[in-house]
Amino acid sequence: TGAGIAWTISNNLITSNFPHEKNKYSDLAAIGTICDLQPLTDFNRSIAKMGLTELNTNSNLGIKKLLEVAAVKFPIDTYEIGWVIGPRLNATGRLENAMDSLNLLISDDPTDALRISKELNLLNQTRQDKTFAGFEMASKKIEENNIPNFIISSDENYHEGIIGLIAGRLTQKFNHPAVAISIDKKTGLAKGSARSISGISIVDSLREVETLFEKVGGHEMAAGFTIKTENIEKLNEFLNKTLKIDKSLFDKKIEADLELPSSLISLSTFEKIQRLKPFGTGNPEPTFLTKNLKVFNKIVFGKENTHLKLFLLDENQNEFTALGFGRSYMSNKINIGETIDLCYNFSLNEWNGNRNLELKIREILSN
Repeated sequence: TGAGIAWTISNNLITSNFPHEKNKYSDLAAIGTICDLQPLTDFNRSIAKMGLTELNTNSNLGIKKLLEVAAVKFPIDTYEIGWVIGPRLNATGRLENAMDSLNLLISDDPTDALRISKELNLLNQTRQDKTFAGFEMASKKIEENNIPNFIISSDENYHEGIIGLIAGRLTQKFNHPAVAISIDKKTGLAKGSARSISGISIVDSLREVETLFEKVGGHEMAAGFTIKTENIEKLNEFLNKTLKIDKSLFDKKIEADLELPSSLISLSTFEKIQRLKPFGTGNPEPTFLTKNLKVFNKIVFGKENTHLKLFLLDENQNEFTALGFGRSYMSNKINIGETIDLCYNFSLNEWNGNRNLELKIREILSN
C-alpha cells in the first residue's frame, strides 16, 4: 500500500539518522495496510504484525484518543483497526474533509486530539445512520423471491461518500452484485459504487458497456463510476437483461476450512488458532462448521436492532453463544427449538476479568 511504501522509505531514513527511533510509525503503516484490505502475507504481514505491537505498546496519541472515545480498550487487533479505527478516520473524508483525520494523526496535544476524536466519532455515527437508512430503503424494494441479477438502487438522497457501504450491505444480504448510485440533479450526473460476489467480476461487467460511463474503474469485487443520469436505466437494462450470468453463483454456499465437532469449541482451541495471526485479507481467520446445534433462544439487539444473538446447545447440553453483527435479518429464518448447522469464526469476549468464547456467525443452514 501507499502507507507501506511511505513507511519503508521513512523508516530507512530514520534508521540512518536516528537509529534509536527504528520502526517508528509502523502503527500508521499497519493501519493503512489493513484498512486497504491488502493481503496480510509476506512483507505486508510483517508490517501488520510490527505495527500491531507498536499500537499496543506505544500508540500514536490520536489513535489512543480515538479508541478512548469509541470505548475500545487495549489490546487491539486487526478487527479494531478495520472496524473501529478505519471507519472513523474515513468518515470525515466520506462526508466532509479528510484534513481532520490527518490533524488527529499528527497531534501532540491531548485536548485537541480528544476534540477531533469526538468529532470523528459523531461523523462516523452519521455515516452509519445514512448507510442504514439507504440500505433499508433499497432492501424494501427488493422481492426476495425475484431478486434481479444485479441489484441497482439509485436516489438523489444518497450521499456519494456512503454508496459503497450501501452496495456492500446489499451484496452481503442478498448474495447478488449490487450497485448504489447517488444522483445529482443539478449536474445531471450520478456517482455509482458497486460490490460483487465470487465468480462475477463487477469491473469486467461494467466495462462491457463502457461507453455509458463518463468514468469507470475498479477490480473484480468492487468498482466505481460516473454516469449521466439518463444512462442509468440503460445500465440496468444491460446488466439485468442482456448480460448472461450463471445464476448458480447466487446460491449461498457454506465455505469452511474445517468441520469442527462441538467438543473442540473451547478456549484451548481458540488460543492455538491465535498463533496464526494477524488475520485479514490473504490470511483469513479460520472458519469452522459445526452441525446439529439446537437454538434454545434468540434475540436481536443494537440501536436499530441490526444484530443477532443465538443461544445454542449441542447434543451433550453444552451451551454456546453465537453473534451475527448486521445479521438480524437471519432471525426470521430461524425458529427456537430447531437444529441448525453453523458456519463461524471464533471470538473472545473479555469483560471484568472473565474470558468467554463466542462464535461469530458467517452462515446458518436450517436442518
